Amino acid sequence: MDLKILIPLAAYVLWNIITFCVAAYDKRAATHNPKKRIRERTFCIHAILGGGLGILFAFYGLRHKTKHPGVLASVWIPFIIELVAVIALYFLFVR
Repeated sequence: MDLKILIPLAAYVLWNIITFCVAAYDKRAATHNPKKRIRERTFCIHAILGGGLGILFAFYGLRHKTKHPGVLASVWIPFIIELVAVIALYFLFVR
């Protein structure tokens, strides 16, 4: 695999692992220490910055905030836009 693809891919995977951990921390804080919760706005910002996949894995895998349509939409919409952009960039530059 070419290095110019591998480095952004590694950064993307690392960022999504971090966002997964942030959402998992919030899930734990919800039951153990409610004062240490993370704002829903933070999840939206992380999703806009490319961490939507990690947040969605955490939300659905840990059953966290799945009954909050506003939060889910604020993560799903940037993730879908990101997915379309990545596919478009792939077909424009890599293929």
